[in-house]
Amino acid sequence: MSSKIETREFSINDYGAAVEIWQRVEGVEIAEGDDRESVAQFLARNWGLSRAAVDGPATVGLRRAGLKRAIIMVADKNPRGREFWRRTGWEEIPGAIAMGIDL
Repeated sequence: MSSKIETREFSINDYGAAVEIWQRVEGVEIAEGDDRESVAQFLARNWGLSRAAVDGPATVGLRRAGLKRAIIMVADKNPRGREFWRRTGWEEIPGAIAMGIDL
């Protein structure tokens, strides 16, 4: 790994590498809407809003990429996941709740 991590727009071509990263993190659950087709549709509707951190050709994550804040969603019935994220420095956002709708 070099010391030059950059961010660029996330494309559906990054999907496989992103899933590999997600699967290596204990406590992270890949949701029903995180399949390749759903992500491709999300990217098409929300172009320019998703980023990938890369080190040369490798997708690496967010560390040292210059992002100021990231927000994740953790299921409230996933205590192992919540504890994992707390141990790595994440904080619950008081007064905020996750909301969604099946369309």
